[in-house]
Amino acid sequence: TLYNDGSFSSSLYTPPVGTVHLEAQTYVTGTLPVGSILVISVLKNGTILKEAFTWASKINENMVRITLTDRANGTDYYYITIRASASGTISSNGDSKWTYFTGCVI
Repeated sequence: TLYNDGSFSSSLYTPPVGTVHLEAQTYVTGTLPVGSILVISVLKNGTILKEAFTWASKINENMVRITLTDRANGTDYYYITIRASASGTISSNGDSKWTYFTGCVI
């Protein structure tokens, strides 16, 4: 069962034309079993551009992070999603020390 938290769906980044660097991390809480796979995805215009994963090492809290560089055309938009490979609940901790999505033109 894949579960998408949806916490980042309203956090679109639409950079100007150029090379962009994106970084995202989320601190996830919930009831995932130890050993579950936690996935963070960066989507560009609604299509997965890159994914990173980690195995849940604790039942109640885990972290997953991703970075990438891409070329934006000025109308491209980026956002992230998180999901897990097992049944249970997940939600992103909203504390900006642990959960963020940033982008910049380089």
